[in-house]
Amino acid sequence: MTVVMGFADSLSAPEVVWSLVDAGFEVVAFARTHTRPALCWSRYVNVQYVTDPTQSVDGALDDLYKLVRRLSTPVLMALDDTAVWLLQRVSDRLETKLTTVSGHQGEVALDKRLQLRAALDAGFAVPETQELVTQADLKTISFFPAILKPALAARARDGRLGRESCRIIAKSEDLSKFELDEREPMLAQPLLRGVGEGIFGLAVDSGVVCWSSHRRVRMMNPSGSGSSACISIKADPDLCLIAERFVKGIGWRGMFMIELLRDVNGQPWFMELNGRAWGSMALARRMGYEYPSWNAQYLVNPGFIPCVPAEKPPVLCRHAGRELLHLTFIWRGPASPVFPAWPSLLAACREVLRIDRRDAWYNYNPDDWKVFWADTWQTLLSPIRKLRLCQTSRDVLTRILNRVRLPWVRHQQAQIRKRGDVLKLLTRNSRILFICYGNINRSALAEQHLKSLMAREVHVASCGFHTRDRRPIDPSMALLAQDVGVNFAGWSSRRINHDLISQADVIFTMETAHLIRLLSNYPQARGRAFLLSCVTKSGTTPLEIKDPFGGRPEDYRRCIKEITFATLAISERMKV
Repeated sequence: MTVVMGFADSLSAPEVVWSLVDAGFEVVAFARTHTRPALCWSRYVNVQYVTDPTQSVDGALDDLYKLVRRLSTPVLMALDDTAVWLLQRVSDRLETKLTTVSGHQGEVALDKRLQLRAALDAGFAVPETQELVTQADLKTISFFPAILKPALAARARDGRLGRESCRIIAKSEDLSKFELDEREPMLAQPLLRGVGEGIFGLAVDSGVVCWSSHRRVRMMNPSGSGSSACISIKADPDLCLIAERFVKGIGWRGMFMIELLRDVNGQPWFMELNGRAWGSMALARRMGYEYPSWNAQYLVNPGFIPCVPAEKPPVLCRHAGRELLHLTFIWRGPASPVFPAWPSLLAACREVLRIDRRDAWYNYNPDDWKVFWADTWQTLLSPIRKLRLCQTSRDVLTRILNRVRLPWVRHQQAQIRKRGDVLKLLTRNSRILFICYGNINRSALAEQHLKSLMAREVHVASCGFHTRDRRPIDPSMALLAQDVGVNFAGWSSRRINHDLISQADVIFTMETAHLIRLLSNYPQARGRAFLLSCVTKSGTTPLEIKDPFGGRPEDYRRCIKEITFATLAISERMKV
């Protein structure tokens, strides 16, 4: 049985994958194009790419629908609110019951107003809440400091999927600085001080089973954010009774998290329902609560009821990247005057750098250890990615990083060539794609020459990174390529795109820089993209094929010789 889950860059994604795989499920994770989540380093998951819904929600829905249709009745599992919104529509369109985010349940998972009303009816303490729809509603806020939250966890607008960010209003005078978008309903609540807690469970037909709970130890950003460290605690029986009434009242089925905030007086306040996998899934799994696999098994077999795990001593679970970022937030200081009691940097360093061998770590699996380091690295880079750098600065940084990677990738390709790994990938049914910069010399020649050798037996294409499409072939190449029987009549260049990459079985580039750029922009090409010279034996031709554009006839003849030598090797292998 296959589980389709996403998004792959969600904090809980690695733990969800491992839970499902341990239970015997196959996992396909969907990710946004032009990203490379830590799951790409996992041995246990197939990462597929869909259009970024923040750029085109229709494109994301179409890609996701096609992905799910290709698989045989998969279980659909959302890992973040954006995925809840998308999978709700995909599951309703397919009329599948193998998901917890379809129909009314999906609406409750996304609409905080429905959650707050149901929590109040169930008996939870709910902070005073005012719904803000118009600019005039801002003037009705009577409590300060206040926090303004979006009423919807995800919404589509102007063809894109997103949500409004939370705002903290320190005093009434600050309201004049805030403009309310009347298309985006907001909720105003008092800014409560306290410690975050979570109640977790699996709702089945007979009620809620396998209760667990945890408490936050540290937040990544003390002003308010996800946890960087949390500890398991015993689930409060009284809160579980209220939570069960809440779950029954909304008709929920499957795993869930109820987020609470316990104030300085010990009063737990309802914050929200997480109707999908939550960030601290690592702690639940360390305590024996395999909520993701239980959820999938319950969807496949509604009669399934898991056994309650044996009680364990409290476990402290930490996220390496977030713990380090916690120190940077402490060092920066509070972003708002409403946080006067800011932690000491020295005390924070002592807490974060004190490591006990009994500590558990988010997203760590000794059998899949690369994921942990990739997740830590990406977490540390995330603030940099969020900086609104100008395009020029971003391009300069990318070029510097790519230049640093050149020697390593070049060495890696030389070893692949020496072992002859690439020839083993080629079969008669392979779909070949050649890439260079302009698609008017090298990749164009490779495509046309291989087609002449293989007739119509294989699918061959080429493209380039150049921004302009439909450029004619280089006249010098057109003239000299006739010596090897290649005709470029009617040729026009093609720019690289997602469809060309996704359709290719094997991709060949001419230079290491092309390969690095390809894998940076299209990480899904990893494992099937190589230098063209890798199909030939070491020492027969140079590792990289230089661009002859604007050079002497000898440069073009050299290029033609090297490329046709490689395409001949491909054709001989594919004809075997």
